[in-house]
Amino acid sequence: MAVTSPELETAPRTPRQADITRAVKAVQRAGLPVVRVEICGAKIVVLTSPDVVMTPKSAVQEWLDKKNARATKGH
Repeated sequence: MAVTSPELETAPRTPRQADITRAVKAVQRAGLPVVRVEICGAKIVVLTSPDVVMTPKSAVQEWLDKKNARATKGH
C-alpha cells in the first residue's frame, strides 16, 4: 500500500529551453507566426498574431514539405 503525503509530492518542473523550442517549432510548423512566449509555472503559452489567416496548402506544397522534412530529418 502506497502512502502519500504533501511533503513527498513534487512540484511541476520548470520548462527547459528544449521544451520551449519544441513548442515554438510546433506552432511554426502549423504555419503560425510566433509573437511571444510566456512561461506560467510549468505551462508554456505560445502567442500568435490574431490577424493571421490560415490558407490551406495545395497538394503539391504538402508533398514538397514532406519531401523536404525527410531530406533534413537526419541533420
